[in-house]
Amino acid sequence: SLQAPQRQLLTALPLLFHVNHPGLPGFAGSTVPSGIADYQPEREALQAARALARSFDYQRRAHQHLRIQALYAMGSLGSLGQSVGSDIELWLCHDDELDPAAQRSLRDKIDGIERYGASIGLDLHIFPMSADGFRRGEMSQLSTESSGQMQPRLLLEEFYRTGVRLAGKPALWWLVPPAQEDHYPAYTAWLLDNRFVAAADWLDFGGLDAISPEEFHGGARWLLHKSIDEPYKALLKLMLFESYVG
Repeated sequence: SLQAPQRQLLTALPLLFHVNHPGLPGFAGSTVPSGIADYQPEREALQAARALARSFDYQRRAHQHLRIQALYAMGSLGSLGQSVGSDIELWLCHDDELDPAAQRSLRDKIDGIERYGASIGLDLHIFPMSADGFRRGEMSQLSTESSGQMQPRLLLEEFYRTGVRLAGKPALWWLVPPAQEDHYPAYTAWLLDNRFVAAADWLDFGGLDAISPEEFHGGARWLLHKSIDEPYKALLKLMLFESYVG
């Protein structure tokens, strides 16, 4: 259902954060943190970037610092709840060591991309964050559209359930068998200590321990409120909550 300009922007999205080019949407200066770990743009992304900026010519360079760790889509886009009117929610995972000035410049670039998306009818919401910061409870920049307030376990559950990796490092949680969920710290430490995986190659957002009754109650109340505008979508999520409680 997307129009050509909208498809071009979504296809080129990882590339927009991999390079700083003045002709591409969101350009906020050549010093904005850029470079996505383990990312090599495919032909479709390069073609989409050239459609957005005729002057764009990708030159593969060795980045001294790859400041972007991953780009994920999450929420409705990764489920059957996506519709023509749904927004597109993305997590932009950056280096945990970005200083405040670098974070502000990255935010400026994100704002520019979101404005460009709005100009072509694409409702983008890009949330900068770091996996380390998320584990420390730093969630102020993240959307909680699914739960209505800061409820970290439900937000992480939605991310793991619907997350689509567009570029960059995968989530370490994907390597944890369901039977080991309650032992997430010990199991992931075992994987890393025995060098089955390298910590630098994965993002660790933490495990899904027991979700408190308070979080379920707050999330359910928010969904009842959301059901006024999106009854079918809210019903699906309430049924999911019921299956978890059971």
